Amino acid sequence: MIISFDIPEKDRHIRHWLRNQIKIFGYKMLQQSLWIGPGPLPPSFLKRLEDLNIGKNVKTFKITKVNN
Repeated sequence: MIISFDIPEKDRHIRHWLRNQIKIFGYKMLQQSLWIGPGPLPPSFLKRLEDLNIGKNVKTFKITKVNN
């Protein structure tokens, strides 16, 4: 799965929290706001994004095949 996000500078603390959380879920940074990881995010995490009003700033993409 790929996660892409664009969190405004005024919400820098939330952006920092988001990066820490996705690291915990096993995601690795490709670029500052583009991460790749092993699978779906927990529903409780997705709800937290909505509670923080950043759900619209975070996009996820399911990968079906990776070419090396």
